[in-house]
Amino acid sequence: PSGLAGDAYGMKHGRASTGSISASSSAAVTLTWTTPFLDANYTVTVSVVEADTDVLTLSVDHIESISASAVVVRVQNEDVGSAKTGTLHIIAIHD
Repeated sequence: PSGLAGDAYGMKHGRASTGSISASSSAAVTLTWTTPFLDANYTVTVSVVEADTDVLTLSVDHIESISASAVVVRVQNEDVGSAKTGTLHIIAIHD
């Protein structure tokens, strides 16, 4: 079975690796849309998946910017002792 197209005009979804984020630091993670929206008037929902079972893990701090072609998300590593790598899941719906 197939789901919703990830690169439609009114709704897009995608994933982006956070890369390795050092302990107690943050990183800006960019998801570039395969086909840009017509403008930046869309609503974004973001979550982060990280397989570690520790309480201190990766979290979405905030969305830094939204453009027609990309979303930039600030991801925080709350672990004080080790680097973490995760995957952002992003859903965008045009207003």
